[in-house]
Amino acid sequence: MANTDIDFHSHILPCCDHGSDSVKTSVTQLRLASEANVGTVCATPHFYPDRDELDGFLQKRSRSYENLCAELKGDEPRILLGAEVLFCEGMEDFENIDLLCLQNSNLLLFEMPFYAWSSSLFKTVEDVCMKYRGKITLILAHADRYSKSAVERLLGYGVLLQLNVQNYSKKIKYSYLKDWVNKGYVVALGSDIHGTKDGYTYWNKAKRKSHDEWDKIMQKTANLISC
Repeated sequence: MANTDIDFHSHILPCCDHGSDSVKTSVTQLRLASEANVGTVCATPHFYPDRDELDGFLQKRSRSYENLCAELKGDEPRILLGAEVLFCEGMEDFENIDLLCLQNSNLLLFEMPFYAWSSSLFKTVEDVCMKYRGKITLILAHADRYSKSAVERLLGYGVLLQLNVQNYSKKIKYSYLKDWVNKGYVVALGSDIHGTKDGYTYWNKAKRKSHDEWDKIMQKTANLISC
């Protein structure tokens, strides 16, 4: 059976951020992905607008990808280049943000700080959504790691959600995750893999528990990527 799953959030590019520390690690990550029936891996290295320069980031990402490709055999999952963009105040004025979208798409994966979000930061997200409405689709990375109320405020701006499979597999414990899925807000799942220790263990566990629900999310991701 062909590998059809899509890992929307990963750190598999060697030495591009604090994810994979070598080409060897990246090759192992891709092998683990393939064994978990993943056919597409979205490589989303961290982009920090307060310290990363856009052109430099894109060049570094390209070099990392080329170094990895030189060691691949050709039977690994497809890799799509993207980024995980940390949102901070002033992002509405960030130029060429579309260059950080997932390859051949208008999908921008972004994360928020892991502290209480100020009203001005909420306003920044709202302003970005309004500015790029119909042009860029914002997807919140690992939405399961933030407070329910904060995430649901972003949903009101039109943000969509990506869940990490580690917590998605525990959605019975976190019942609101299932509610987000049922309401159609969750459009992607991700391993958020950085090294190889846990590999795709949670991916397999989550898939076994989810069945039809899993397939529906994967189809949503596939539809968004192909738009």
